[in-house]
Amino acid sequence: MATGLAFLLPAALFPMGSAHATQPECAYIVSPRMANDLRSLVVDVTIGCTENMLPKDFAVAYGGEDYADWRRLDDGRLTYAARLGALASAASSADFTATPRGVMAPVDAWLGIPMATDGTVPLPIVEDPKNASGILFLHNLTAERLPHAGGAITREDWAFGGYTVFTDRKPMQVMTPGPGAFTDPGRTGARQAEITVAVLDDGFAMDDVAITAWITSFAGLVGRYWGGFPADNLLVAVTPHRRVNDPFGRVRGGGGPTLLMRISKQDSPKFLHEKDWVLTHELVHVGAPFAPARRPWFMEGMATYLEPLIRGLGGAIPRRAVWDERVRAMPTGAAALNTEGLDGRGHPYWSGALFFLLAQYETAKLGHPDGLAPCFRAFRRQLGDASQRTSIQNLMRICDEALGKPIMSDLHARYASPSDFDIRPLWQALGLKRGKDGTIFAPEGAAMRDLFFNSAQFPEPLS
Repeated sequence: MATGLAFLLPAALFPMGSAHATQPECAYIVSPRMANDLRSLVVDVTIGCTENMLPKDFAVAYGGEDYADWRRLDDGRLTYAARLGALASAASSADFTATPRGVMAPVDAWLGIPMATDGTVPLPIVEDPKNASGILFLHNLTAERLPHAGGAITREDWAFGGYTVFTDRKPMQVMTPGPGAFTDPGRTGARQAEITVAVLDDGFAMDDVAITAWITSFAGLVGRYWGGFPADNLLVAVTPHRRVNDPFGRVRGGGGPTLLMRISKQDSPKFLHEKDWVLTHELVHVGAPFAPARRPWFMEGMATYLEPLIRGLGGAIPRRAVWDERVRAMPTGAAALNTEGLDGRGHPYWSGALFFLLAQYETAKLGHPDGLAPCFRAFRRQLGDASQRTSIQNLMRICDEALGKPIMSDLHARYASPSDFDIRPLWQALGLKRGKDGTIFAPEGAAMRDLFFNSAQFPEPLS
């Protein structure tokens, strides 16, 4: 399924996010250590260019002085020891993991946040080349991809920052055609995306190669829809989950996309390849800038709508299953439009997904074979990936320009507030009806339904 993916290989000794060249004067220098296993992880952090600063000029989002011991070195720089293993072990949030083989935490949980709002402390974050602990430090945070780029970071950037990983297990890496490789002439072979997969414990039903193949196969499908994988780099942390056949995922994008995937150690390859939808949902999030969380209907509706469509286009699930889910679940979104509207507190996943279904229906009425794909490719070209932030209004404007008609802005104006919405005319136009044993397909809507799965949305690599 994953067209154009290169072979899998163990990550290089110096993983993404590390730097073993000459250290810049102003940087976070990170040196991990442990007593027995990674659950005892302590991270020593030295911050350059801090001779005139005090510990009170910094903050950490979790734990504070309970686990960060500050002192000043002889050369004037500030340093502290973050007891990250203990913090991650005690945390109840899914954003933290601590196993004998790895620790994962958001960057703002342990790296000192400058209290000043003008970006007092510059990047990069580098690993101490003298460290001989055997612990690998993985992250995807670079100043160039921060919304406030310019070599320094702010408190706002930290809160948006991605996941960080410490592990003694070598990660896997895969190269895949990057942004624009399938749709922009001249880019094929010239721009590759790198996906790094860190599996943070032993004992999964699949080995690291099989887990990475699962992730990259669906990354390949998302790349087909976007015209090339939408992020230049992605760090994926795979952590153990207590619930069997019930994966959990989350994306944090600041500075560079990172993706958390929790799977049970009992989850089989058959289940993950054929039944799981969470991975594809989160990979869709990787491909678009984040709009404000206080109105999640656009971001969550986008991922909820595209996930089954992309899996159906790629042959991972039958197309009939896509329509079955639409007919079964879209009435939840319709009820939310009636009672709350898009901008209210109704069900953001399915009200948002219904918004995108209505938008693609409008493109189908115009005979557009590529549906909404031009929108998401335009997001990538004009704004970037999940490392960037924007507004819903800006995303709708870009989409309308890509479609050549104000489809999204008109739909939003109609359904932002509670409205009298009836989904039955839409099902009639598409020739769909919910039956006792599943969806009933009428021949009258076949041509319209076919446009929703037109291969123009799923280009082959350019030659």
